[in-house]
Amino acid sequence: MPTLHMLVRGTWVKIPHMETLEVASPNVAAWHYTGTNGLLGIVASKRLWASSPLTLNDASEIRYGAKVVETAWRETQEEGGYLTDSQLKHGAFLADKSTVLEASERVYFFCTSCQEDSLNQWQGYSKAQGYAIKFDVAAPMATVLDRSAYGVDRASLAGGGWHKVVYNERLQIEMASDLLSFLLDAAQGRSSGGASQPAPLSDAELIASLVTRFKHPAFEGEQEVRYVAALPRDYPEKFSCRSPWPHPICRTRQLTHPRAALHRSNRARSANHKADVRSSRG
Repeated sequence: MPTLHMLVRGTWVKIPHMETLEVASPNVAAWHYTGTNGLLGIVASKRLWASSPLTLNDASEIRYGAKVVETAWRETQEEGGYLTDSQLKHGAFLADKSTVLEASERVYFFCTSCQEDSLNQWQGYSKAQGYAIKFDVAAPMATVLDRSAYGVDRASLAGGGWHKVVYNERLQIEMASDLLSFLLDAAQGRSSGGASQPAPLSDAELIASLVTRFKHPAFEGEQEVRYVAALPRDYPEKFSCRSPWPHPICRTRQLTHPRAALHRSNRARSANHKADVRSSRG
């Protein structure tokens, strides 16, 4: 779903900062750095796996985002605008760290970078025999839900889309403030009996979706782009382990495979190593 809307007082309104790159910047390149096994798995299965933000290499990332939301809520209150008791209660709930962390359990993402040839990405994710796969962010992409879970194949499109990661802390706070203010206004419209209804994602999940796009300014060099999607509440999670140890366990998410182009790692790269790995359709 390229852009999410919410019915507020009888009018469909675009939810702030939920517009995806498919709409805003369809020509942005998204490079996924991986090893040989990762490349073969993507090409063979025509699927991607998205991970829970709670199982990242740096587990503090989601907590950093939660602090940004807390700051945004504090500044929203300090601005002095009138908020009803119900809005104050709902805002405090949405900005609470435990709410953000719990909602993040249903949000998943697949990581790429804007950079085609990044030494940092090669070293961290590809190693000497790695590859960088270029994804077309404008290509159709949706969440695959297992037939065994629902009886039929179906796709959940709520919240799915490509987003650039934001590293500027001031901008992060402003984005969180915008979303909080919008959700509080929409909640007031629902409580007053106006023709309003929530988005496909809950208010808390919308906050969590935004938070998954926030990283500390120290990581700006990564220039990350992420495909973010939400798991239906009644859908059973799948698990994998990325190390020989029982932990950490990575919660994963299956997505359809878009069009892609391939580069080999810079240790053995040349123009002859470019190739298309387009997925079959139908």
